[in-house]
Amino acid sequence: MFKPRVGSATATKTGGATIRRAGGGGVAAGGGGGALGGAAGAKLQYPASSGSPAYFQAKHLLPNNAPIHSAAILRCEYSPDGSRLVTASVDKTARVLRLPLAKHGGDGTDLIGHTGAVGAVSWSHDGSLVLTCSSADRSARLWHSGKADPMLTFKHVERSAKVGATLTPFIHEVRAARFLHLDRFALLAAGSRLHLYRYWLPDETEKNDIKRLAAEGKYKLAATFQSGVQAVNDVVCANGFVSHVAITAGSNRSIEVLDMGCGRWVRRWEDAHSRPVHTLALASGSKYCSHTAEAYELFASSAADSDGG
Repeated sequence: MFKPRVGSATATKTGGATIRRAGGGGVAAGGGGGALGGAAGAKLQYPASSGSPAYFQAKHLLPNNAPIHSAAILRCEYSPDGSRLVTASVDKTARVLRLPLAKHGGDGTDLIGHTGAVGAVSWSHDGSLVLTCSSADRSARLWHSGKADPMLTFKHVERSAKVGATLTPFIHEVRAARFLHLDRFALLAAGSRLHLYRYWLPDETEKNDIKRLAAEGKYKLAATFQSGVQAVNDVVCANGFVSHVAITAGSNRSIEVLDMGCGRWVRRWEDAHSRPVHTLALASGSKYCSHTAEAYELFASSAADSDGG
């Protein structure tokens, strides 16, 4: 399904930090600052034998057990380097939080702009951008992870450069938004369709404040893919390398695989769960170590039932 280019290097340098393969498949990082942060000479080790954090850890609570949002959290996702967490909430906001939460006291950036519950969030490959979407306001927004205002808003199926042209808004709920092809594209799920967009962000280096504030990002519809379900609840796709494959969860309890290169649905699992799948997660790997090609074939699904996906 996926054919990533798997490197064989055992050591790379990232922003001044040297990343090395550790015994047992883990990785170790040393250096001052860099992508992993920390004081000069600090070392972090991630042994493969440590397992996943499958139990509640009270030490990571915010001071006074303060909530992160004022309403329920619908989705969360770690940044590619693991230093931040982005959350989506019913309170109409998304938050980019520095980790560990207790250490930084909930410090981060509030992403404010949606007029309805934020149902999905997604990180860009380099961790500088965040995509959010809301079923209630039928839009998706693209943000710089450190700024509160959106850089680009997807409200219409297609934007025309012609003055006075009629713009067609999304008439269905936008339930998922993902980056694709190393952040070159954005893939949105609206109703029974997937919309693939090329986008261009405003110039943040513009010195004229008025021009910079007035500048708007642009996007162009590259392709639309029609599914056979009433609604696509979620979509996932590889973004760490160039891949034409997307996996969708339908309202009819099915999971499908789309090859966007040829525009065909190439695989389908009927009744994947006893209730509709609401979330998919694709193994994205890590830029700090190499993985076999088969590792990128793994994905997980979840639904409001007792089944395991």
